[in-house]
Amino acid sequence: WRAVDDCGNETIGRQTLIVQDTEGPTLSTIPADLTVECSVVPAMGTVTAEDACDGPVAVTTDEIRIDSTCANLYRLVRTWRAVDDCGNETIGRQTIIVQDTEGPILSTIPTDITVECSAIPAMGTVTAEDACDGPVAVTTDEIRIDSTCANLYRLVRTWRALDDCGNETIGRQTIIVQDTEGPILSTIPADVTVECSAVPAMGTVTAEDACDGPVAVTTDEIRIDSTCANLYRLVRTWRALD
Repeated sequence: WRAVDDCGNETIGRQTLIVQDTEGPTLSTIPADLTVECSVVPAMGTVTAEDACDGPVAVTTDEIRIDSTCANLYRLVRTWRAVDDCGNETIGRQTIIVQDTEGPILSTIPTDITVECSAIPAMGTVTAEDACDGPVAVTTDEIRIDSTCANLYRLVRTWRALDDCGNETIGRQTIIVQDTEGPILSTIPADVTVECSAVPAMGTVTAEDACDGPVAVTTDEIRIDSTCANLYRLVRTWRALD
């Protein structure tokens, strides 16, 4: 500032202002730290920056993955950086813990059933899909639990799927196997009326069981007498037991 009087005497006053920029840009809200399943990792959030001197400032991003004990257990460290014209930097970080706590999803498990021993179904095909690993191998197992006879038992069938992080999903089917059908006899000789001199020999009859295969046949013959020695009935029986 200068002041000069009528005789030309001058007085000068000075002020020096040092203008500086020591404050970094202000970032908009940084996404909060969170823990998520590996199937729902969010996209990198949009963050903006405003500098008191420079106005809007560009934001650069970075993401680091820190692996752990399995493919789907890790951390993501996301960073947003804004630098103003004077080199002042502001940094915001978000840590996402990614985990896999859910087992694979099995396709439809065959329902529990009761069947005849001759009609046991084959082991059904079951597939597994994991939200993080995609298709997963399925292992199978079958246990037989016996009962009072060879063809009365239970089959417990198991399907197992395991993902990369050790999460297991199990499906089971119980089949009650029974045998309620008797053996099938071959042709039984027809009822006949004969003269006492022409009584035929006991016919040969065989038996086949749906579960046991060929079965022994036992025979029996009962004579029912009547009014004279040569007037009677013969009741012949063939029995097969599985």
